[in-house]
Amino acid sequence: MTSDQIHFEGSTPASGTQQPIAITIQMPPVVNPHWTAYVTAVATPIVAVLAAVLAGAIAYRNWRTAQNKLKLDLYERRAKVLATVRDTIESTVALERIDSGQLQEFMKAINDAEWLFDEKVRDYLRIVVFIKLGTYKASCDRFSEFRFHRANEGGMALDDHKRSTALEGERLSARRALANEMPAVTKMFAPFLKLSH
Repeated sequence: MTSDQIHFEGSTPASGTQQPIAITIQMPPVVNPHWTAYVTAVATPIVAVLAAVLAGAIAYRNWRTAQNKLKLDLYERRAKVLATVRDTIESTVALERIDSGQLQEFMKAINDAEWLFDEKVRDYLRIVVFIKLGTYKASCDRFSEFRFHRANEGGMALDDHKRSTALEGERLSARRALANEMPAVTKMFAPFLKLSH
């Protein structure tokens, strides 16, 4: 029996006897696969790898975008605190008084700084700038109160003139100390106002 024949024994319904039956099956000749078969076999994994690389690239870009958004949000919040501190100092020095609403904004900025800056900046705002604002406000209040009382009592004695000059000097000294903080404020905030931070 050849390799393309199959031997089968069985009976035919008409005769009822068993006789060997030979069935011949023609097998197609074995041929080498066509180049398209190779391409088809290789294309599926290549497409899968390309899809995975593309998905990875998209995920990486999304991660970078989210990271940059976080940096931008942090920058904007820090810049807002700096703007509030600078505005408070500048307007206080220019107007020679501190507004209570502005002082509240400054206090809010100090509270926001708690989570946005390091300890050095927070302490600087709380200790140096806030104390200098308070000193300036107190010296302005003392000077205004003295002038108010002198104006109501009429005239100024020589001692009152010396007191007025001393209070005015104290107020101007406190104002100058506050105004001199502007470069230091900018210097303290500078490392935190970079998008690369």
